[in-house]
Amino acid sequence: MVKKLKECEKAVMKLKFEEAIAVPESERHSMVDSIDFHSIEMEPQYDGARIEGDVVTLNFVKKMMDDFRNQKFLHKPYAFQIILQTREMLCALPSLVDINIPDGKHFNVCGDVHG
Repeated sequence: MVKKLKECEKAVMKLKFEEAIAVPESERHSMVDSIDFHSIEMEPQYDGARIEGDVVTLNFVKKMMDDFRNQKFLHKPYAFQIILQTREMLCALPSLVDINIPDGKHFNVCGDVHG
């Protein structure tokens, strides 16, 4: 009986916590929209691949691949720029759709919903 009470108290606390941190649908926005990669400072010693302008080019990607082979890293602004441009391209595709997964259910890579 005590075990069931503890489980119920835990479930109630979880619900209260989720309710406390919930944001109304109308106020929700993607974290990606707040990324300003232009404001991230570039260390002067960075000598890796660089994006000239605002578009990821084939030359940049080839240089980046060479840098990775040589154990170099990609600077954060460029990683964010790649993510933002990829997101923009994918969102424009008609095959990309939003789905809602009911609470307590899980979505796997094959598209099956379990719960």
